[in-house]
Amino acid sequence: MIRKIHLDFHTRSEVPDIGAGFDPERFAATLADAHVNMLATPGKCQFGNTYFGTRVGHPHPHLAQSEFFPATVAACVRRGIRVQAYFTLGLDDVTAETHPDWRQLYKDGRCARWGSRHMCFASPYIDEVVIPEALEMLERCPGICGFWFDISLYCDGSFYSPFFEQAARLRLGAKADDVHQRWLLGRQLIREACRRIDAAIHARLPEAENYYNSLVIPGEPENLPLQPCHEVENPILFGSPEYMTAAVRWLRNRGQPVVGLVSRFQGPWMDPGTLRTEDQLRFDVARTLALGCHISMGDHRHPDGSLTPEVYRRIGAVYADVVRCEPWLEKAAPCCEAILLTEIERGSPHILPSLPAVTIHAARLLEESGLQFDLRSVDEPIPTVPLVVWPGQRPAGETLRASLRQHLARGGALLAMDAAAVGLEELFGVKLLPWQAAATAAATEGSTPKTEISDHGHVRGTADDRGPAGPAGHFVRSLPELGPDDFPRLITPAAPLIEPLPGTRVLAERLPAVSTEPPCPAAKAIGPFIVQRGQAIFCAAPLFLEALERGAPGPAELLEAMLQRLLPRPLVRHSGGSTVAAHLHRSPDGYVLHLVHWALDRWGKSVNSARVFPPLGPIEVRLDLPEPVVRVTLQPQGTVLAVRRDAGDCCFTVPGMRIWQMLEITRETQE
Repeated sequence: MIRKIHLDFHTRSEVPDIGAGFDPERFAATLADAHVNMLATPGKCQFGNTYFGTRVGHPHPHLAQSEFFPATVAACVRRGIRVQAYFTLGLDDVTAETHPDWRQLYKDGRCARWGSRHMCFASPYIDEVVIPEALEMLERCPGICGFWFDISLYCDGSFYSPFFEQAARLRLGAKADDVHQRWLLGRQLIREACRRIDAAIHARLPEAENYYNSLVIPGEPENLPLQPCHEVENPILFGSPEYMTAAVRWLRNRGQPVVGLVSRFQGPWMDPGTLRTEDQLRFDVARTLALGCHISMGDHRHPDGSLTPEVYRRIGAVYADVVRCEPWLEKAAPCCEAILLTEIERGSPHILPSLPAVTIHAARLLEESGLQFDLRSVDEPIPTVPLVVWPGQRPAGETLRASLRQHLARGGALLAMDAAAVGLEELFGVKLLPWQAAATAAATEGSTPKTEISDHGHVRGTADDRGPAGPAGHFVRSLPELGPDDFPRLITPAAPLIEPLPGTRVLAERLPAVSTEPPCPAAKAIGPFIVQRGQAIFCAAPLFLEALERGAPGPAELLEAMLQRLLPRPLVRHSGGSTVAAHLHRSPDGYVLHLVHWALDRWGKSVNSARVFPPLGPIEVRLDLPEPVVRVTLQPQGTVLAVRRDAGDCCFTVPGMRIWQMLEITRETQE
């Protein structure tokens, strides 16, 4: 189990007395006492400064100790702590000054910069600066286990340096002016640069553990072989805990380990004056372990080279828990009973391929529901699982349509929404009609009020519409915070109305009106809202986006009702509701169940965990497992719980918890 510290150390050239307070043995002892077994810390930082007396690079001009970084490596290695040399790959102020034509440039000639200036991967920078400096670092810092290369990216459309321009004309030809093609070329140039760096390092250090930050992210599986381990960064800065849930689930089923990088800061990464409480640190670590990841904790090193004792006291207390739990963590792998399908957002203006917002928040809702799931891209084969969830922001392409039909044909269930029915009408048992034709037909028959089309393509009632509240008993709940102007946002297929075909079961006939007080929209204009045919359910509303925008309970309640129809016997059910996230892992001896107290201040935005976690009362758990269970034990406490059988389920009561409870489930075959 990796228990890592990612220790940033970026100091401008004018900062004095670098490393003046550095005691190598005390530094390494502080990490070892905190149960740290791996460290990534800069040999070269984003300002282009190297932290030893380099011959080929630019040493920081105010090093109090000329061997600051090599001494760090040596002291840690003596304590059994592996060290990756952090090396800022995409930012280098020193080289940007001496070679301004090597910078990443926007079309208007501005230099791309995040504080420091970005370097172009098409320029000689990689071969004339990066590789020589990395090879010297291997020579001067014996003991490093590899490199942690940061900022392996082009910054938001900065594809116009002289060298990129030359590469675009040569490789893209007539498409050289196409912005999206330049974006794709940028990703290719980064991949090629990282391969050259990797080959040069492995020629000197065959066992090197190299990592290229932002090279492998959801959507680019061709980059996976370049690194033996993948990292998902700090959820507080980069997209909140929802992002970590989604990105880890995309990576973890690809056969390589994942490290979850959280931080000790309350806010952004460059917020070194703050410190999360011990409860918050334990929550971050617990949910990362529950996702099946190794752990890395982000920190900043003081310019004098020292570490803050209180930071490592808190980290040490949490990492000590991890050490005690490692016998049950190391050989366990997450279970999967469902696949969440996702598109990948690519191209300008995005810096990197990314998961869309609907996927990130679908993952959050599904995690709260207790479903055991992983992510797959829509262009990947669907594995054999009981359930597939397809948010359907856009109609499926032919490849996905064929995969979904095959999934249903082999007995799987499908939950889809939004525009998913387009092209798959026969699966869901619906007929789709254009808005305008439906509106004309309705006006002719006099059966529905007149409608108009909003700027977003949604149907909306006119100002003259009046309508009753929807009937009671439907799955759909009225959301009290919505007003009449918001109501059309719940009706998303932008092209079709929905008409059920014979044999299709209508689960919810229409959306209920938001209010009984006029003016209120006419529910009858909407038509069928949720339909089921066999093991396929289609919901017209974009529930995951509704949850993203409002964090309201309605979408979650509706989702759980549909999941219950399609997966009546899920692997895990419990009485904790959305307060507790449950993660089931398969182990050689049976199973490991993680229960994590999901105590967050807000939903659907960048969120932070509660400062102090209140205790939770008893939680009833039901597991539908293929093998009989003979023992359930709270670990690492060793407390054995009473187990009973009920309707084929393994049932037990967890007496209470605060942040994280891990349970060992022993199969009968192990007795």
